Amino acid sequence: MSTLHIETTKPLTAFFACTREGQKITSPKLSELAKMPSLPCPECEGKLVLRLSKYGLFYGCNNYPTCKATHGSHPDGKPLGVPANKETKFWRIKAHQAFDKLFEGENPLMSREEAYAYLQMIMRLTEEEAHIGKFSAEQCQELIDLLDFAQ
Repeated sequence: MSTLHIETTKPLTAFFACTREGQKITSPKLSELAKMPSLPCPECEGKLVLRLSKYGLFYGCNNYPTCKATHGSHPDGKPLGVPANKETKFWRIKAHQAFDKLFEGENPLMSREEAYAYLQMIMRLTEEEAHIGKFSAEQCQELIDLLDFAQ
């Protein structure tokens, strides 16, 4: 995957294609994105720095290609959840697969909003804590077990 380096000397605006719920969102100026703080790399002792690819913004390890750790980003450069190592990412994907069945598919059991309220209740979390992108591997496994038990 090719990446572009974000330069702080040219206040260009990136207009990469990015949609959320059918609305086009443009990115902030590249000079503003370059000011985003780095994140600790969950795989090595490096830092995850904001990068721009043909698919949009993401965080990639500054030790690439030795370390290939990445983390998602909102269009404004804020990280999606909390960076995680490979094992935790694996469990977050599994937890989302189990959880998303509550509100997706032909016969959803509830709305997305109701599902997140249910998540808060069964795991005793606040609204701020109730995001799988912030979960540890153990929390993901707990959610999967709770959802399996409930069915």
